[in-house]
Amino acid sequence: MSSQASAILDNIVTVLRQSGRFNVVTLGQRPASNVVPRVCIVFEGLDCLPTDDSYQLLGRRLRCRLYIHTRLADPSQRTARLTELCQAAVDALLADPFRGELCLHLPGGAATELDHIQPVEHVRSPEAEATISLRCHFHAEEDPE
Repeated sequence: MSSQASAILDNIVTVLRQSGRFNVVTLGQRPASNVVPRVCIVFEGLDCLPTDDSYQLLGRRLRCRLYIHTRLADPSQRTARLTELCQAAVDALLADPFRGELCLHLPGGAATELDHIQPVEHVRSPEAEATISLRCHFHAEEDPE
Protein backbone atom coordinates (compact mmCIF):
# COMPACT_ATOMS: atom_id res chain seq x y z
CA MET A 1 0.00 0.00 0.00
CA SER A 2 1.31 3.44 -0.88
CA SER A 3 2.25 5.98 1.76
CA GLN A 4 -0.54 8.25 0.50
CA ALA A 5 -3.14 5.46 0.93
CA SER A 6 -1.83 4.85 4.46
CA ALA A 7 -2.08 8.56 5.23
CA ILE A 8 -5.71 8.59 4.01
CA LEU A 9 -6.58 5.62 6.25
CA ASP A 10 -4.85 7.31 9.20
CA ASN A 11 -6.87 10.46 8.51
CA ILE A 12 -10.13 8.47 8.54
CA VAL A 13 -9.21 6.93 11.90
CA THR A 14 -8.26 10.32 13.35
CA VAL A 15 -11.45 12.01 12.13
CA LEU A 16 -13.66 9.29 13.63
CA ARG A 17 -11.75 9.39 16.94
CA GLN A 18 -12.03 13.17 17.11
CA SER A 19 -15.76 13.03 16.46
CA GLY A 20 -16.16 11.91 20.08
CA ARG A 21 -19.00 9.54 19.12
CA PHE A 22 -17.09 6.24 19.34
CA ASN A 23 -15.36 4.70 22.36
CA VAL A 24 -13.15 2.54 20.13
CA VAL A 25 -11.89 3.27 16.59
CA THR A 26 -9.63 0.66 14.99
CA LEU A 27 -8.00 0.07 11.63
CA GLY A 28 -7.66 -3.44 10.28
CA GLN A 29 -9.11 -6.49 11.97
CA ARG A 30 -12.47 -6.16 13.66
CA PRO A 31 -11.73 -6.32 17.39
CA ALA A 32 -13.35 -8.83 19.72
CA SER A 33 -14.33 -6.06 22.09
CA ASN A 34 -17.34 -5.48 24.29
CA VAL A 35 -16.82 -1.72 24.30
CA VAL A 36 -19.51 0.18 22.40
CA PRO A 37 -20.06 2.21 20.40
CA ARG A 38 -17.14 1.22 18.22
CA VAL A 39 -16.12 1.48 14.59
CA CYS A 40 -13.58 -0.57 12.68
CA ILE A 41 -12.17 0.52 9.33
CA VAL A 42 -11.21 -2.41 7.08
CA PHE A 43 -9.11 -1.75 3.97
CA GLU A 44 -10.65 -3.50 0.93
CA GLY A 45 -8.44 -2.46 -1.94
CA LEU A 46 -6.70 0.10 -4.06
CA ASP A 47 -7.79 0.53 -7.70
CA CYS A 48 -6.14 2.30 -10.62
CA LEU A 49 -8.44 4.63 -12.52
CA PRO A 50 -8.32 5.61 -16.17
CA THR A 51 -6.66 9.00 -16.40
CA ASP A 52 -6.67 11.85 -18.83
CA ASP A 53 -3.48 11.85 -20.94
CA SER A 54 -2.66 15.36 -19.69
CA TYR A 55 -2.00 13.97 -16.19
CA GLN A 56 1.44 12.69 -15.29
CA LEU A 57 -0.03 11.06 -12.20
CA LEU A 58 -2.08 7.92 -11.73
CA GLY A 59 -5.66 8.15 -10.54
CA ARG A 60 -6.30 5.88 -7.56
CA ARG A 61 -9.36 4.77 -5.60
CA LEU A 62 -8.96 3.54 -2.03
CA ARG A 63 -11.83 1.30 -0.90
CA CYS A 64 -12.63 0.48 2.70
CA ARG A 65 -15.59 -0.53 4.82
CA LEU A 66 -16.62 0.87 8.19
CA TYR A 67 -18.20 -1.52 10.69
CA ILE A 68 -20.22 0.40 13.28
CA HIS A 69 -21.30 -1.52 16.35
CA THR A 70 -23.53 -0.73 19.34
CA ARG A 71 -25.61 -2.54 21.94
CA LEU A 72 -28.98 -1.73 23.53
CA ALA A 73 -31.69 -3.98 24.96
CA ASP A 74 -34.69 -2.24 23.38
CA PRO A 75 -34.92 -3.01 19.61
CA SER A 76 -36.35 0.39 18.62
CA GLN A 77 -33.73 2.25 20.66
CA ARG A 78 -31.02 -0.01 19.20
CA THR A 79 -32.07 0.82 15.63
CA ALA A 80 -32.31 4.54 16.40
CA ARG A 81 -28.87 4.54 18.06
CA LEU A 82 -27.26 2.66 15.18
CA THR A 83 -28.80 5.10 12.68
CA GLU A 84 -27.52 8.02 14.76
CA LEU A 85 -23.99 6.55 14.88
CA CYS A 86 -23.93 5.93 11.12
CA GLN A 87 -25.04 9.50 10.47
CA ALA A 88 -22.40 10.82 12.89
CA ALA A 89 -19.69 8.88 11.02
CA VAL A 90 -20.91 10.16 7.64
CA ASP A 91 -21.10 13.75 8.91
CA ALA A 92 -17.59 13.57 10.42
CA LEU A 93 -16.06 12.10 7.27
CA LEU A 94 -17.79 14.49 4.88
CA ALA A 95 -16.86 17.58 6.92
CA ASP A 96 -13.54 17.45 5.02
CA PRO A 97 -14.04 15.27 1.92
CA PHE A 98 -10.50 16.14 0.77
CA ARG A 99 -8.99 14.41 3.85
CA GLY A 100 -6.64 17.32 4.56
CA GLU A 101 -5.73 17.75 0.87
CA LEU A 102 -4.88 14.04 0.46
CA CYS A 103 -7.90 13.37 -1.81
CA LEU A 104 -9.39 15.17 -4.78
CA HIS A 105 -12.28 14.95 -7.19
CA LEU A 106 -11.34 12.84 -10.21
CA PRO A 107 -13.30 11.85 -13.30
CA GLY A 108 -13.77 8.45 -11.59
CA GLY A 109 -15.43 9.91 -8.49
CA ALA A 110 -15.59 12.53 -5.78
CA ALA A 111 -12.75 13.02 -3.29
CA THR A 112 -14.64 11.05 -0.60
CA GLU A 113 -17.73 8.97 -1.30
CA LEU A 114 -19.84 7.09 1.24
CA ASP A 115 -22.70 4.79 0.41
CA HIS A 116 -24.32 1.42 0.97
CA ILE A 117 -25.17 1.88 4.64
CA GLN A 118 -26.50 -1.53 5.52
CA PRO A 119 -27.47 -3.22 8.78
CA VAL A 120 -25.66 -6.49 9.39
CA GLU A 121 -28.24 -9.26 9.60
CA HIS A 122 -26.31 -11.93 11.51
CA VAL A 123 -25.71 -9.91 14.67
CA ARG A 124 -27.60 -11.22 17.70
CA SER A 125 -29.72 -9.10 19.98
CA PRO A 126 -28.95 -6.87 21.91
CA GLU A 127 -26.10 -6.20 19.47
CA ALA A 128 -26.50 -4.04 16.37
CA GLU A 129 -24.06 -3.48 13.55
CA ALA A 130 -24.05 -1.64 10.23
CA THR A 131 -21.53 -1.21 7.46
CA ILE A 132 -20.70 1.80 5.34
CA SER A 133 -18.73 1.58 2.09
CA LEU A 134 -16.19 4.38 1.72
CA ARG A 135 -14.10 5.36 -1.30
CA CYS A 136 -11.41 8.03 -1.52
CA HIS A 137 -9.84 9.23 -4.77
CA PHE A 138 -6.33 10.61 -5.16
CA HIS A 139 -3.38 10.95 -7.54
CA ALA A 140 -0.22 8.91 -7.02
CA GLU A 141 3.14 9.15 -8.73
CA GLU A 142 4.18 5.55 -8.18
CA ASP A 143 3.19 2.64 -10.38
CA PRO A 144 0.28 0.37 -9.38
CA GLU A 145 1.22 -2.26 -6.85
